[in-house]
Amino acid sequence: MKNLKLLGLSCLLSIYATTASAELLIDPTDKSSMGEGKVGIFGGMSTVGYDFGTKDKVYKFKRQYISGYYAYGFSKDIDVFIAGGYIKNTNLDGKGLNTSGDSGIMYGGGVRGGIVANKIRINWYGQYIVFDEELGSANELYNYYTYYNTQKTNYKSELNELSIGLTAVNTSHGITSYGGVEYIVLSDGKLSQTSTNFSQQDDIERYNKLVFRAGARKKIDNILFNINASLSDNSGSISIGASKKFQ
Repeated sequence: MKNLKLLGLSCLLSIYATTASAELLIDPTDKSSMGEGKVGIFGGMSTVGYDFGTKDKVYKFKRQYISGYYAYGFSKDIDVFIAGGYIKNTNLDGKGLNTSGDSGIMYGGGVRGGIVANKIRINWYGQYIVFDEELGSANELYNYYTYYNTQKTNYKSELNELSIGLTAVNTSHGITSYGGVEYIVLSDGKLSQTSTNFSQQDDIERYNKLVFRAGARKKIDNILFNINASLSDNSGSISIGASKKFQ
């Protein structure tokens, strides 16, 4: 009963997070055994706040995505993974700007592992991810000194992020629940704006780099199902996935 309540709490956090941190390409608490391979797929949505450098503006990138990964057990306690995904309906929203939305790709890789301390499993992970996104267009009003003119402006972004995380894991009655924190070590990107008579590029980075994560997973017929949510200031995400091991 306790674990069912934790699973329910994770789901509620997930629902709340979508209205509020970032895309995690793997289950943070699972790992492949040494010499074992594992494939998985995730689908989700996120809202992530980014700071536009010297403009002191925070805008939100809204994404819907599906991704897949392959993980391999490098040792008893560590595995490595590669992942890639497609981003749909990604758009830029905030302070009077809301682009039409478009699509993009994300890809990356990382490492994960864990130890057992006082009967509690502590898992850690590191992930590097690259985003390449077309954000759609918006009609902008430009001041040409003698007159105003409205032009369609197209938005595109390229972003690199490195994150590390730590979770505490508890398993009971076949359900594994977990919670923890994640820190964005690196967030560096460019936002390009182009129109007929205008072109500009801004530096962007994650607005809030500390992320809280919670989730749960359960194995059914040799397939491991997972739900994961994240939450931080101006950001949130939810993902649901499944994975299967093979020799």
